[in-house]
Amino acid sequence: PLQPDRNNLVDIKAKIDNQAFELISAFTQGQVQWVKGNGEIAIAIDGELNPQADTFRGLFDNLVAQTAIEIQDAIIKNKPLGNDIQLTAVGNATLNIQIVKVDEISGSLSQANFIITGTLPLFEPISNSQPLNIALGPGDIKLKGLYNGEIDANVNISHTVFNPAIDGSLLLKDGRVSIPEFADEEVENTEELKARLTNSATDKAINQPRKAQNLPINPTFRDFKLILGKGFRFTQNLPRVNFRLAGEVTVNGGLNNLQGDGQIELKRGSLFLLENSFFITRDRKQTITFLPSQSLLNPQLDIELQTTVVDAPNFDRLEAQDSEIREDIVAAANPEQIDVGILIDGEAQQILASIYTATTYIYILTLHDALPISTNTRIF
Repeated sequence: PLQPDRNNLVDIKAKIDNQAFELISAFTQGQVQWVKGNGEIAIAIDGELNPQADTFRGLFDNLVAQTAIEIQDAIIKNKPLGNDIQLTAVGNATLNIQIVKVDEISGSLSQANFIITGTLPLFEPISNSQPLNIALGPGDIKLKGLYNGEIDANVNISHTVFNPAIDGSLLLKDGRVSIPEFADEEVENTEELKARLTNSATDKAINQPRKAQNLPINPTFRDFKLILGKGFRFTQNLPRVNFRLAGEVTVNGGLNNLQGDGQIELKRGSLFLLENSFFITRDRKQTITFLPSQSLLNPQLDIELQTTVVDAPNFDRLEAQDSEIREDIVAAANPEQIDVGILIDGEAQQILASIYTATTYIYILTLHDALPISTNTRIF
């Protein structure tokens, strides 16, 4: 126990090896699992505890901790994302007078090289200090089921460990990002998908700051730039989506109130609806625009898609006589082709809420003549 009138010296040395890493699954309730690899984290803590400190942080004023990390060819399974992460890391970090200093931790994350350097205070921000810098890439990264392609990230983390401020940039190009298929939340059919989208879309408070969550770490983004370069694609299985995108968005705010500023352009792609593949029209600009006054999750959409369906003319069937076998008359060789288009224009929140129940603007192009029609149409 701590003694107020005595020196309360601390001298702890410990090592975390493969056996300890295998307990990660228990501590994370199965969300993260150490699959294989070799790893060791050596920790040395010494100094004096202050039992007369007024705050919890003051208790550790005079402690110094040194950490050496070495992880080789590790595979870590992330259950929520359903993928395996390959990790190699080696380096040193020090905690001294409530400041974390990383001399250098380098390695690779799913084949992309990274380097971490810099300092970050635990509780109180320090002016004119070198922020913690994370450089990932440039190079290919393979996160199965999430992203596969080129990445170039340069991220600065300042302020404090528990309230970090994040700036920098993340460039993704010549790759494909997919929405993870959560094992515990698989969509069984279209009706279930429709219910989920409708419920989330009718949240009228999507543009309002959400109630703060009691998280141990509360990051804030400060002019963080997300850049989608050439050859970037977004895919999803249900509904089936495949879009090629490019653009830049600047992100600000906390996790409960993220705002974006910028524009993403849809270059090419398709969306599977009504048992047909609708393709991005090529004669106009297709955009997703993020406004600082709106939630990052509620951008402005201006997208036009089109497909061609076949309208076969009606024809009569010969009725069978007595024991004869009826034969169908072959349809005309030149059925009429109809171009069907969908125009999506408005806030994402409103469109998702109305995609099944409200008015969808559909125009039909028949024999090269455009005929606009406004109708209550259920997409699914």
